[in-house]
Amino acid sequence: IELPNTLSKRKLFHRFCWERGWQVKADRYGRYRKMSDYPLRCTYDDDWPEGSEALPVCSWASFTSFWSSRYPNLRIAEKVKNSEQNDKQLTPSDRDAKRPRLTNNFVQREEYPNEEWDVNGGIDGASWENQTKLHAELNFLRRKCREHELEIDSLRGRVFEVEEENQLLRQYQR
Repeated sequence: IELPNTLSKRKLFHRFCWERGWQVKADRYGRYRKMSDYPLRCTYDDDWPEGSEALPVCSWASFTSFWSSRYPNLRIAEKVKNSEQNDKQLTPSDRDAKRPRLTNNFVQREEYPNEEWDVNGGIDGASWENQTKLHAELNFLRRKCREHELEIDSLRGRVFEVEEENQLLRQYQR
């Protein structure tokens, strides 16, 4: 079985926990703590309304043993380079070559003190907390946009009514 190249077992575990109400995050060594140490998912998005309760989840070890026993041939598909989209699609090795690395010295960590570092020593662009905050802000802005669209529609209707009244007044004045 091949997973799409956009997924991994870790991403599946994160999604599984996220859908059940938890914000799971591995430390810089790739280890997961106890589930009770993780914060609950924010309640600002449409999929997780306020008042929702987090459901129990299994540990990372149980999750991987389930996949190993039930799906022993589970693999992540390699990214295929398309001749038309060479600039857009990168193989995992190309992506790794472009990201800053921790080698023998810790200079890069000093250059990026506020960044999260993944298991391989590279910078993880946005930390999990930032992703949830941005997701909540995006949903808030979408709701505001919908409200403004409704206001615009009602104003358009009012403008149409006023234009009709003006036409009737002009006809009456003639």
